[in-house]
Amino acid sequence: MTINVYTWPPVPVTGAEWTEDAPVQVSRSITTGKDYTSAAQRKRRMATLQVAALGHPNNMGAGYVEVLKRFLANIHAVRLYSFPINWHLDAIRDRAALESMPLGWTSGGSELTWTMPPETLVWYSNVPLTGVVGTSGGWDIVTVSGLPASRLVARPGDFVKVQEDPADTGAVAQVIAPSRSDASGVAIVRLFSALPYDGIITMNASDTGVFKPMGLPRSTQPVGANWYYDWSFREVFEDEVDGFVEVDPWS
Repeated sequence: MTINVYTWPPVPVTGAEWTEDAPVQVSRSITTGKDYTSAAQRKRRMATLQVAALGHPNNMGAGYVEVLKRFLANIHAVRLYSFPINWHLDAIRDRAALESMPLGWTSGGSELTWTMPPETLVWYSNVPLTGVVGTSGGWDIVTVSGLPASRLVARPGDFVKVQEDPADTGAVAQVIAPSRSDASGVAIVRLFSALPYDGIITMNASDTGVFKPMGLPRSTQPVGANWYYDWSFREVFEDEVDGFVEVDPWS
């Protein structure tokens, strides 16, 4: 069956986890006692989110959660984006210096574009970061240019995104080790997996995936205090169902 993939509602998250689960099967030889370990299932991401009922500016967090629960109905899924794995205040502080985001402008709700024949002209905040993919010492890397000079630019667990064009969804890889830029603003970032091409780089990027909840949360409203909904999610792949239909009921 085709399932709906709902956009996460516009409610703040007060706690988050983003990790990977790799189930294994272990067997033991009855003659030698040697253990044999092998992958039992495909790897998939797991996510945990905590939502405050009063987290929305108009105290509507609980309402959004209850509506989302009805949409999901233990059948459908939600698209999630990772929150910073390292200290979120560091990520906020670094964002202004380490991200080169394309700028858009609108008039009357319609998107406008700058053009410089023969192509669209794209404006960026900060100097656009560019990356060249490669390998070093057997590790996948991306060499990023345009960074602030001589500073920490990536931490283990961070995500880096590459795009060929600002309109592309791009591809994401996770950082293995700390990386510092040199005096010219160039850094070699070691990655857990290869990025597929050279292109425009976003540091402190978010990973994304489609998830089903591991049960729908319930929470009791107290008198005169906030209350919280704790979600646990497990990634689902499109080939495990008959397809995804992305739905945004909140716009």
